[in-house]
Amino acid sequence: MTPETDALIKFRLEQADHTLHGAVLMLDAEERFGVTRQIYFAMFYCALALLASKQLHSSKHAGVISLIHKEFVHTGLFPPEVAGLLNRAFEERQKYDYRPVEPPSMERLRELIEDARSFLTATKLFLAKQ
Repeated sequence: MTPETDALIKFRLEQADHTLHGAVLMLDAEERFGVTRQIYFAMFYCALALLASKQLHSSKHAGVISLIHKEFVHTGLFPPEVAGLLNRAFEERQKYDYRPVEPPSMERLRELIEDARSFLTATKLFLAKQ
């Protein structure tokens, strides 16, 4: 990888760490609105880091998710169950950001935070092997 690609990957992982930390702080303060957005974006930044490792990019969220499945899951590089966490986070974010519903329960948000931690860990482990 080029130094520019390495720097981009490092930046995206820092964004993911920072955003996930923000989600945890929001949850600790019992601020349930917006936590799903933070969780999703932490995972989205991980996905961007993965794509950067193959010099790929998409300007749309659905495109990023699609490329993760095409380039990483279908090729056997990334476990489908881990990639599925990104899909679920995207759906949760859509549900709670754009539909007039109650915020998710604290229990559900804790589960989503664990999903994001798992996705971040899997991303870092994958990228460390590259």
